[in-house]
Amino acid sequence: MALHRLTKLMVCLLATTALLFAGGAAGKAGPPAGRQAGGHGTGALPPLPPAAAPLRGARGAVALVLPEAQDQESQGAGARPPLPPAGAPLPRARGTGALPPLPPAAAPLRRARGAVALPQVQGQESHGTGAGPLLPPAATPLPHAGVETITTLQSDPSPAMKITYEVTKTKYMKFQQSLYRMLTSSGREVENVPELAPQTGPKKQPPMWILITIEVEKPQEAVVLAVRTDNVYIVGFKNAAEVWFAFSDDKDLIKGSTPLPKSHDYRSLVGGRKKLKDLDVDQDAVAQDVRFLSTYRLPSRPDTAHNAMLGTSLGRLSLVVAEAARLKTINATVVAAMDEKGPSRITLQQTKLIVVWGVTSKALLDWKKNGVWNPEDSEDVKEAGIHGAQDAVSALKVILVPIGYKREAEED
Repeated sequence: MALHRLTKLMVCLLATTALLFAGGAAGKAGPPAGRQAGGHGTGALPPLPPAAAPLRGARGAVALVLPEAQDQESQGAGARPPLPPAGAPLPRARGTGALPPLPPAAAPLRRARGAVALPQVQGQESHGTGAGPLLPPAATPLPHAGVETITTLQSDPSPAMKITYEVTKTKYMKFQQSLYRMLTSSGREVENVPELAPQTGPKKQPPMWILITIEVEKPQEAVVLAVRTDNVYIVGFKNAAEVWFAFSDDKDLIKGSTPLPKSHDYRSLVGGRKKLKDLDVDQDAVAQDVRFLSTYRLPSRPDTAHNAMLGTSLGRLSLVVAEAARLKTINATVVAAMDEKGPSRITLQQTKLIVVWGVTSKALLDWKKNGVWNPEDSEDVKEAGIHGAQDAVSALKVILVPIGYKREAEED
């Protein structure tokens, strides 16, 4: 019995030894056929590949493939390129919407298609603020060539009524009738002589401006006169290049105007009111003045002859426009000269009326209020041929209202 058990034990040991030897031989010869790395039907995991070898995709599984780091863009959908080394620019993936790498700090920005690039402003630097350069101001119109004195924006005085007088085409009488209607809108009068609008003061804007365009034969041969409605003074003119000039003591009344080397008194213009009788007031003389003023510019250096021509032109236009609108006898003389080829100069006696127009106007207003004729500067008024209210009515075409004048009804 004991011998039988010992025999079985020996058989088991021999079988185990045989199996061990068989397994060692099989390991040296490699895995059996049909059990390569695919592992079909066994459920066993394949051995890991070496570190340098890419992982192979098992059937039915999604494997991540890490491509070698090259300069080529990734091609497959969902594939992720390797991270570049530090300092290298990031590659742009196709169709992913990734932003391109930012340029270096010193590199200029490139202009994108369809974008409007801002202009560079030279000569400006940001001093430690990080702010971009200031944009240049909006373009402003440059002054006309040869006009160096214009420093502010030009604009026509306003509010204004406008009238055009064509010297060689329009009847002068018709022009004066239109001007008369514009000046006499106050509705007040003395013995059918209309009053002008009350004066606002020499340094204040008038109630209304009248812009009179006097034109010769061509549009460029034209000048625009700025006339006050409260005293018929010519304050300045605009040449054909649309540059405004004003008498030196009136320059603030026309925005951006250039002061003239003359004031609006006749002593400054022509050497005194008596010299007015030496000025022709016919079409040819007026046309010559318009052509001169239409191209007028300040001389670059003192020019006596040029300034004398300026004074003569403005003095003559003052006669033709302003004095003819104020006084009936001067109006009749200029109408005859311009429209009928009559005598082309006013008389010395008429120049005296020019001086007393203001005091005669006040005397007529006072006479209406209290019935007494008592003009200031009575001797000058008498020398001008005015000896009473009826003479004043015969002489004045419009009445100048003194600044701050009070009528009887306004004083109560």
